Amino acid sequence: MTNRSGWTALQQGLAALLAAMMLLVVPITSAGASDGYTTNSTKPTRVSVVHGIPGAGGFPVDIYVDGAAALTNVVFGDVASQIELPAGNHQIDIRVAGSAATSPAAISKNLNFLSGASYSVVAHLTENGSPALNKRRNAIFTTLGEGRVTVRHLAAAPTVDVLVNGSAALTLSNSVGAREGRAQVPADTYRVSVVADADNSIVALPPTDLEFAADTNTIVYAVGDFAGGTFTPIVEVLDTRPAPPINLGPGTVNVLHGIPADNGLPVDIYVDGALALPGVTYGALAADISVPAGLRQIDIRPAGAASNSAPLLAQAVLVPSNANVSIVAHLSEAGSPRIWAGRNQVSSTNGDARVIVRHLAAAPTVDVLVNGNETFTLANVGRHRSGAAIVPADTYRVSVVADADNSIVALAPTDLEFAADTVTVVYAIGDFAGGSFQPVVQVIPTR
Repeated sequence: MTNRSGWTALQQGLAALLAAMMLLVVPITSAGASDGYTTNSTKPTRVSVVHGIPGAGGFPVDIYVDGAAALTNVVFGDVASQIELPAGNHQIDIRVAGSAATSPAAISKNLNFLSGASYSVVAHLTENGSPALNKRRNAIFTTLGEGRVTVRHLAAAPTVDVLVNGSAALTLSNSVGAREGRAQVPADTYRVSVVADADNSIVALPPTDLEFAADTNTIVYAVGDFAGGTFTPIVEVLDTRPAPPINLGPGTVNVLHGIPADNGLPVDIYVDGALALPGVTYGALAADISVPAGLRQIDIRPAGAASNSAPLLAQAVLVPSNANVSIVAHLSEAGSPRIWAGRNQVSSTNGDARVIVRHLAAAPTVDVLVNGNETFTLANVGRHRSGAAIVPADTYRVSVVADADNSIVALAPTDLEFAADTVTVVYAIGDFAGGSFQPVVQVIPTR
């Protein structure tokens, strides 16, 4: 069933925008924040499909899922709400309405959906007016009598300010990290408007008194082309549902020694003041250790040192319940010792394989080549140190090069098997200049 925008949708959209901006009530959380979900692959995912690209006659399109026409003659402003799909990877292709199924797609993307979760897939314009396909996760668990709102700026439009009672409450732009705001607020009536410039003189949406409903998640998609006069909200309202029971089971940690030195630099690793791993040397990986969920104190001392001596490295690491976490003692890009911790995604891959590559070495930026093609570019800095992908289970030829023209080989081509329903984690550790740069491979079953 489709839902076309109109005056009612405009009012609902303004109400949702207002609720999202009530920062004095509940702060906006960052885009991408998520509620819990199940990794039980027998549970379907629910996907809303939104057409947010304006054009002649509403720019009618046909939407294909895994090669089959799922929605036909969809026009600008239509929403197909919460369609059930099997969890896993799905190929989404959008073609001009009536085109042959074998014709080139106007937009094409392969997307992964987790079991039991809710998503929106939006065909929209970028800030510069190019067509794009955007997948967003929807929060669907109970608000205990309050309302939840999600606002998404997915239009060819400048940065906008949302005003509440004449005061700016939120700024959104159609760029990664800035296009979405979420909030949970008391149900009430507010006065809201949206402006598109610094001095509030260009009104995108006029002031209106609006009511925001309780026990729902109202999603407002701002789509269209501001300069072309098609900038408009599309509104979808999802019912919330009880959250699944909280499972306070333990977490699983994997501890890797990635700091090279004479004799392998043997160390003792303490967790919360107790000796957990004695005499660990460079390259050793202790996997699948069960620890209580919560904040765990990690201390690393020279092997045999007194338990009350000053540690070489120390860091508090959060281990969520039922999560799989890797803790790595490693060298920074400049060669300083560090502790890094990160969560491993071990949810079902539905017969495929997940690959995670982590650059945790004193080494320059590297390219990871798979079957001769550049797949990841990684640097031992912030978010750039990790790359992940879901691939068909198979054997692949993998190599690592450390310069732009692929002439400096860090790791020679090697055949690696990525087995079905597993997560293969490759840690690059050591010192490239010192000759100790090496991979350590861990295979974790999916759940």
